[in-house]
Amino acid sequence: MRGGRRQGAGRKSGSVARIDYEARRQAHASGLTPLDYLLSIVRDETENKRERIDAAKAAAPYCHSRLSSTELSGPNKGPIQTEPVEITDEMRARALAAFIAKTKAKA
Repeated sequence: MRGGRRQGAGRKSGSVARIDYEARRQAHASGLTPLDYLLSIVRDETENKRERIDAAKAAAPYCHSRLSSTELSGPNKGPIQTEPVEITDEMRARALAAFIAKTKAKA
């Protein structure tokens, strides 16, 4: 068995992208993509609730991106140093005023 890199060996560049593109083009040309079908099940109120939930779970990754987690650390990947802060009456008053303004804007 011969190892190492050989000229012309392996999958040709872009071959998978061409197949994927063709499959997507055919799905769109047919008028109903798999995502469209799943969403039609989700929106059909006469459908069984369990089926609608399963369809929503399957469609969700195509409609909404996943949230990624972020690890926080201090210098040299150590713990984050925190210091207690004394909250003054002025800070409380400003926070309360901002909260009241925000709730009035929503109403």
